[in-house]
Amino acid sequence: MAKKRVRKKRSVRRAPRRHVSRKARTSKPVVKTRIGLVLKNLIVFLALAIASFILSSILGSAILKNLLLFLAIVFVFLGVAFLIVLLVMLILRTRKNRR
Repeated sequence: MAKKRVRKKRSVRRAPRRHVSRKARTSKPVVKTRIGLVLKNLIVFLALAIASFILSSILGSAILKNLLLFLAIVFVFLGVAFLIVLLVMLILRTRKNRR
């Protein structure tokens, strides 16, 4: 029976990793940019909810009224979710500043 040839594995050369300090990685504070984004989304969804409520009261068609009320409920739900996220991020920021 013939012997099987065994191939040698080539060693893979990896580039050395440079050590980058934590301050050099992030130029802007991440928490502040995320708080701004969450606040913007909160304002947008609450404005959409208010607009949906107003349009549902103006329109006379039952189907459109029900659809707009459903959309308003969804937008309010998303607005409350963004409000909770905003409060959590503000609490985290205040605890981080204490240390």
